[in-house]
Amino acid sequence: MRQVSKKISAAFMQRKSAKCGNTRTDGNTIWLHDNPIARWNDDDSFEVTLAGWGTVTTRERLNSLPAVRVHQHKHEQFISHPTTTCSHMIRNLRDWFRVSKLDWERDVFTLNQLGV
Repeated sequence: MRQVSKKISAAFMQRKSAKCGNTRTDGNTIWLHDNPIARWNDDDSFEVTLAGWGTVTTRERLNSLPAVRVHQHKHEQFISHPTTTCSHMIRNLRDWFRVSKLDWERDVFTLNQLGV
């Protein structure tokens, strides 16, 4: 994982501001090339999107967040939780996916598709 992804992810998870190259966060949203790719909700869940760009860089930035695994297979984008073998195909690259933490002691998360 690149240093920029580690720095931005850590700041985002701590709700702090950071900027590194083409990626920045104000602690509430992560922007890559001025496109929002992650954002916090009021209920301590967060949402992620490819923002229309299924690039290596966008996937790498999202993969630095906990409970998110985005990958490409045969030119299709997929999202899953890192500890599962089940992936969901991302049909619309602008769809948002909610990541909710169910159990703070055991790091149990859920992943739900929200749409555009």
